[in-house]
Amino acid sequence: MRTIYLNFALETMQLVESTGGDVQEASVSEQERQNRVWLENPTFSKTPEIASLQKKCNLPAWWEKIDLSEFRDDNVDELTLLAACDLAPSMTIARVGGRIFPSPSKYTIRLANNMHLHMHDGGGSNDSVFSFINHSFSPNVRCIPLPNECAVAFETLRHVKKGESLSFDYTTTEEPSFAAPFVDIETGKSVG
Repeated sequence: MRTIYLNFALETMQLVESTGGDVQEASVSEQERQNRVWLENPTFSKTPEIASLQKKCNLPAWWEKIDLSEFRDDNVDELTLLAACDLAPSMTIARVGGRIFPSPSKYTIRLANNMHLHMHDGGGSNDSVFSFINHSFSPNVRCIPLPNECAVAFETLRHVKKGESLSFDYTTTEEPSFAAPFVDIETGKSVG
């Protein structure tokens, strides 16, 4: 049964690719229905086949913990990270590496003096999904610089419920002056 569904999904992706990818996106309710099938049906979750597929696709360890979602902020489409499941306190969500630069930018995290990390997830991606984690002065996640590993770790500060937006306090990793101002997600005030 699993093989039939997996082969169907692969054949569909190949068909879409062969037609130039001109396909209409499913409605939000249809996407939610399809996601429920994958998440709730034991045929598709927590099986050796799915674990093997995830390993073969080289999916990061945080794959099942994080969702990326759109929201509108001042008529601008933004992205945010959400908890894909309930996350326990003091849980390491991810370790993220990337490229090191001597100077800060809007998209880097300070690891140490003259050592700023531009996160990426590998696989040819220039940016990490964690680039979309928002700032908050009341965060539910902390960012731990790991300069010896040229990486950061993201760890929960408290219990985080499924669907909750993830945030950390940017001021905990940056120098007193910022490369670019940012907006506090709770107050909407510009910082830096």
